Amino acid sequence: MSTIKPSFDRAYQDFLQEIKTQVMQSRIEAARAVNRSLIGLYWSLAQLIVERQEALGWGKAVVERLSADLKAEFPQITGFSPRNLWLIKQFYEAYAEAPEFLQQVVSEIPWGHNILIMQRI
Repeated sequence: MSTIKPSFDRAYQDFLQEIKTQVMQSRIEAARAVNRSLIGLYWSLAQLIVERQEALGWGKAVVERLSADLKAEFPQITGFSPRNLWLIKQFYEAYAEAPEFLQQVVSEIPWGHNILIMQRI
């Protein structure tokens, strides 16, 4: 068995670069999957809020109460502030009637970027 001198061996440097590329690609894919899941969760939450407000006549106070209850149940999770729940609801209302392809596109965009888009248009 021979010893590799990594800093001088071109084959090792190529190998290392290939591994680093795979790690970076995997991290990007994981971040995209997490983002899609988060957007899907937000979509479902907003849909439930809208449906219950319409069906049960709940007013704006339900969002404040829901925020407090979710933060109490999941203190380690951010994103359940009243402000964010209102943004989630606004997001749903903006795209609920949009064509399916547009809904798919916005699910690929990070939440912060979706907020910026909604605030600018």
